[in-house]
Amino acid sequence: MLKTVGVLAGQYRFLHWHLQFPQVFARGGFDVVLGNPPWDSLVFREEEFFAKPRPDIAQAPTAAQRKKLVAKLQVEAPALFAAYRDRVREVEGSSAFVRAGVRYPLCGVGRVNLFALFAETNAQLVSPTGRAGFVVPTAIATDDSTKSFIEEVVRTGKLAALFSFWETRRFFPGTDSRNPFCLMVLRPPLVGVPAVCGFDLRGVDDIADREKIFTLSYADLQAVNPATRTCPVFRCRRDAELTRGVYDRVPVLANSGWQFALRRLLNSADDSGKFLAVANGDAIPLYEAKYFHHFDHRWATTQDGHGDERSLTGAEHSDPALTVVPRYWYPGSDARQRFCNGWNRAWVVAWRDITRASDERTFIAAVIPSLAVPHTSKVVFVSDRQLGILPCLVANLCSFVFDFVSRQKLGGTHMSSFIVEQLPVLAPSVYEAEPQWDRQQDLGAWVASRVLELAYTAWDLEAFAQDVGYEGPPFRWTPVRRFLLRCELDAAFFHLYGLSREDSAYVMDTFSVLRKNEEKAHGEYRTKRVILEVYDAMSEAARTGKPYQTRLDPPPADQRVAHPESTRPAWAKKGAS
Repeated sequence: MLKTVGVLAGQYRFLHWHLQFPQVFARGGFDVVLGNPPWDSLVFREEEFFAKPRPDIAQAPTAAQRKKLVAKLQVEAPALFAAYRDRVREVEGSSAFVRAGVRYPLCGVGRVNLFALFAETNAQLVSPTGRAGFVVPTAIATDDSTKSFIEEVVRTGKLAALFSFWETRRFFPGTDSRNPFCLMVLRPPLVGVPAVCGFDLRGVDDIADREKIFTLSYADLQAVNPATRTCPVFRCRRDAELTRGVYDRVPVLANSGWQFALRRLLNSADDSGKFLAVANGDAIPLYEAKYFHHFDHRWATTQDGHGDERSLTGAEHSDPALTVVPRYWYPGSDARQRFCNGWNRAWVVAWRDITRASDERTFIAAVIPSLAVPHTSKVVFVSDRQLGILPCLVANLCSFVFDFVSRQKLGGTHMSSFIVEQLPVLAPSVYEAEPQWDRQQDLGAWVASRVLELAYTAWDLEAFAQDVGYEGPPFRWTPVRRFLLRCELDAAFFHLYGLSREDSAYVMDTFSVLRKNEEKAHGEYRTKRVILEVYDAMSEAARTGKPYQTRLDPPPADQRVAHPESTRPAWAKKGAS
């Protein structure tokens, strides 16, 4: 036993801080702790381990194929296989130690990152009157796995400052990370004293810009992220004030009255053994995130199932029989049995998990015609009782005001379920009232009619249309009309979220990539102009009591065009689910 302990001590280089520096801890700890710890996850990655000795294993197209190649090493290369097993044991042993909850009670949970363990260590090493400063990914303040740490340092007043800088590789060219990083400063406890914070900073000089810096209190965490107490990512003082106002008026999804479940369905690594290159049997499309966008389940497709994806043309969008050609297919019976959890429909509402606050749009959701959804997207199920008003939830998720708030919560590149549960969503009861701008119908009908026309443009979503109460054929794809429909919905949600015209204009200006793209394409920021014109018209209708006069002409007689049953894809025909 002593021999084994000696070998392991030399191999792992154990360090016990109190034994190494007894004179320091006799005085209560270090006066100052500075550091730039490793940013790696405590996860063993086969691709990295085999990159040099066996590139064929590292580059295997699926995890299932990689595991088969690794298993053959026991005979083909026993020394490499032994080294592989040793490395796996080292990582798994370290992970077990960390998750025991004794050494790292705050950060030894979930997907453990080394920077988080070092951050917690720094807080433990510093004396009651000392300070700690370190460079870590901004995820330390925004990820679900580190929520206990950030809540603790904010609640106790130990967080003095957190300055987050945009995109790591801009400052450290040797990296390829697009994630932000931050300077975190801890101080002696000052309960009730807020921390000074800034996000999306482009240089150290920005720390002196009063408009980019705001204060963060424990009350802010409780209001904006009531479940996790993670840190909101306000990019300036006005963003913070606007977001706080929204949370004062609108409940978070978890408390909104929606009966829902947020799920990750397929894991592209663990389930890749069931991916099919060719559709057979009851196969359904493996619907990757890149195939859909707002109100469009046919945003992109692959070329005959091979190569890179491409956008669909206008002519293709106008064909209600055309469906996305996926890279892979998945057994439909398996998807329904494993993932549905009582959901017995052939469609689902999905949102993209991989996203960035600096993209043209951040929260991207749509109704899609498949239950085979890989981990690059997540889905939301609602109860059968609320199925009729589900289009209203879809409209809410696709609105600019919801997107704006979601950007204040995104510290990395994942729109995780724990973030979505804490985003402000209008309660179902809101849609039972009459809109102030049109008291001739209830809000639910006003919103749902527009969502249905935007979403149901192809036969493969016929089941969705029927489930929300519409029995007709798909709607024509008409770009100008679709643009006006979306502007009406966005203007309506600005009103429903309680934003003034000035604040609505400001929110639209924060979508800088969209503004630049539209100015290049149209010579103006067209979306902002039309949304604000509709906003004004709705305000005038509410003031005068006269119904809002939509710019939309009544749908022409051929707006809904029937197509023969044979044009439906076999897997999307009525009753196929």
